[in-house]
Amino acid sequence: MNSYRLVVQTIQNGKIVGTANTTVSANSVMEAKQKFLATHIPTSTKKYKIVACAKQ
Repeated sequence: MNSYRLVVQTIQNGKIVGTANTTVSANSVMEAKQKFLATHIPTSTKKYKIVACAKQ
């Protein structure tokens, strides 16, 4: 299992309202993205966009 750092933008009502860095433990980039999105469910007004993902 490796650590992956994700840079994520929070989009609310069509506007970028924040950018955050987070670290996820996973076996691949795709799994890291899936783990993040599984715990951050988008709503009708708030969505998440992963702008970067790299192995640490």
